[in-house]
Amino acid sequence: MRTTSRSESQNSFFSHFTNQGSTLMNFMNCFEMAMEKQRHIQERLDHKTIDSVPKFRTYHKIEKYASKVYTRPLFELVQAEIFAGTWHVFCVFKNANIEVIPSQYILRRWTKNLIPPALRNKRNRYCEKNEIVENYANEASSIVDHCVHILSKDEPRLASFVEKLRLLKIDVEADCPNPPSKNKADNLEELVGVPKPAEKTVNNPSLGNPKGRKKLRIKGGKEQALDKNSKNRNACSLCGETDGHNRRTCPKKFAEEAELDQAEVTIEGDLDQSEVTREADFDQAEVTS
Repeated sequence: MRTTSRSESQNSFFSHFTNQGSTLMNFMNCFEMAMEKQRHIQERLDHKTIDSVPKFRTYHKIEKYASKVYTRPLFELVQAEIFAGTWHVFCVFKNANIEVIPSQYILRRWTKNLIPPALRNKRNRYCEKNEIVENYANEASSIVDHCVHILSKDEPRLASFVEKLRLLKIDVEADCPNPPSKNKADNLEELVGVPKPAEKTVNNPSLGNPKGRKKLRIKGGKEQALDKNSKNRNACSLCGETDGHNRRTCPKKFAEEAELDQAEVTIEGDLDQSEVTREADFDQAEVTS
């Protein structure tokens, strides 16, 4: 199975327990619920593998050895191969006195008891809260489970064992009459496994896009310049240029206005000069007369 297929399978599984609007605390609770479902399935399959004996189809010792090593689904596949090869390959194994499957052909994930009991019974899964207390709690839970497993088919002895547990519970409650009360913050700290920090430094993550890479990739400066030049731009209605200006900001308009202003100044100057000359001629004529 490819890595992408595994990822999509896990996403499909966890999507039934979480949503994109969950806070970090809600996500951790939903994640723990999903893991509890997987653990329940794992425990059910382990119970089927450990507490039941499969039906053998041959008399070869290698088939019995496979039933002790492989999990039940894997053993059924191996058993079919053993039964199909009874008349050739496994006959050779029998004549060669081969009664076990070589270890180099057995993957560890195919075997029983892959998950260590200490990890299976671990309650604080995210950090270390109190390692000594955690080890004692795991050992107590493991001892009780083991005893129940041994006495599961002996009802009188199992009833006696349960009665002893009840008496032990009464003694423990008598020694601790007032258990310490816990508030909401203490319950959350026990659930998460760490005390509440004095300063909030971790916030909810931002929403991401799970659909892979976006269609719009990052372009370089040269490519952006080419795209910018290739776009259709509006032409100026005055000069017809397409360099990004319009009629109001056209440089040609400013140049024409400047020429008109210069022409007006020149005309006004000529008029003033001609008027001065005419007045001077008029004054000269009066003096002569």
